Amino acid sequence: MNAFLSLFVVPTSCPVLCWPMRISKGLKQAYDLQDFTYAAAVALRDQLGGTGKLVVKREDASAIGSLVKAWESCQERIRIHRNKPLPGVRRQETPKPRKKLTTPGVRPVCSAPSPGSEPEEAKANPAE
Repeated sequence: MNAFLSLFVVPTSCPVLCWPMRISKGLKQAYDLQDFTYAAAVALRDQLGGTGKLVVKREDASAIGSLVKAWESCQERIRIHRNKPLPGVRRQETPKPRKKLTTPGVRPVCSAPSPGSEPEEAKANPAE
């Protein structure tokens, strides 16, 4: 049997064939880089707040901003690799309105007369 294919038995159901989904190299790199940027940001925070009060200089603020941008870029790459749409982009499909089949110039064959009205023939020949 294939090394990637294994047989799992789920309780109260029939046996299911499952195989692990392979993670692409780009997705793994994005996860690794995201973890690295988080670790670097935490290390920078610990370095800046060693005396109890957080003292941030201009260079430190620039480094924090760059780390945040790198982390967000990794998040975007992960979203793309996982085929997830941006929030709010995917909309529910609305049913298309049905077209009424009508032919121009065709009248109904038989129309029911309204109460209190006379037939058209009686209106056309009132003398008879």
